[in-house]
Amino acid sequence: MPPRAHRLGEMDMEVRNKVFSVDRTRVRVWVGRGIACVGAIVLLAQFGQYVRANPMVLSALMGGSVAALATALGTLPVLFSQRLSDRVQDTLFGFGVGVMLAASAFSHVERAQRPRGEGDCSGPCAT
Repeated sequence: MPPRAHRLGEMDMEVRNKVFSVDRTRVRVWVGRGIACVGAIVLLAQFGQYVRANPMVLSALMGGSVAALATALGTLPVLFSQRLSDRVQDTLFGFGVGVMLAASAFSHVERAQRPRGEGDCSGPCAT
């Protein structure tokens, strides 16, 4: 076989290998996507069965979704605003810290008002 024909044969093999490797890659990608879709369907079916058996889970999911949506909506003004001055930013941080401290303190008020011996206290305070 002349040298030029030999080189063409090598080029044909290279082209063929590239085409087949692309086809194999595509097949692998689609098989992976199919497996992921089947897994998602099975997961959703199992979750549906669990929710039907425990309706309170659906209520918790809906409440959590409402809270998440409210949080996302609360961030929208930040996306459309200009850079905040340091003073405004410090004020907002202070407000956030105050809300967190108040939530923490108010969660302990009920427990502190219970008579001793009633409640979920364990450890040294249970004596």
